[in-house]
Amino acid sequence: MAITSAEIISKARQITSRDNETDLPDSDIELMIAETVLDISERTMCLKEEVSDTLAADSNTIAKPTNMIDSPAAIDTLYLDETLLDPITYEEWRAGCLDGYAYRNGTIYINPTPDSDKSYTLSYRKVHSSDITTLELGDEFKRAVIYLVCQKIFEDYTMEDEAMK
Repeated sequence: MAITSAEIISKARQITSRDNETDLPDSDIELMIAETVLDISERTMCLKEEVSDTLAADSNTIAKPTNMIDSPAAIDTLYLDETLLDPITYEEWRAGCLDGYAYRNGTIYINPTPDSDKSYTLSYRKVHSSDITTLELGDEFKRAVIYLVCQKIFEDYTMEDEAMK
């Protein structure tokens, strides 16, 4: 089943008793939902993505996909043609002592540098998209999203006492 933002808004309004859209517009709750799903996707690394492209000859870097979580742990696999590359440290890549890939500051470094064009396939963990009409998170995160959004509503309206109930 898919979780929708409308469902989250409805449940959050019910829990927080914030039914007056003048005081709390849906657009404010949608921003809270977007912050929440982004946070959950970054913390749990539960969303996967795959991209394929070509690494040009004499090139040894791949730019991090824009939706990839900014962490070496976000890379599941990297294939260069049919070869699965092993993760190595940036220092090992700089020294050229091991074959594999290193991740640093938004760039994936490949060793050795290919002498011909090579296709690559990168499997990685991504952040939730900014489109929250239908959430990418699985049903197991529904309650977490609802209650984290409710917490944001309580915090926004200085209702800490209500949030602690």
